[in-house]
Amino acid sequence: MILPALRERGVRRGTLTGAAIALATTPFLPAGLPELLALAGMALNPITAEAI
Repeated sequence: MILPALRERGVRRGTLTGAAIALATTPFLPAGLPELLALAGMALNPITAEAI
């Protein structure tokens, strides 16, 4: 269900940013916090009219 959405550049960039944040913070933070910080990837890449 989610793979077709990754064809859009903005969605893919947000996903990769979130994944990088989660991977970078996993060794330093307690369980659960890296996933919450990964949501910042969505905030860093705002939704455009094309993605709606």
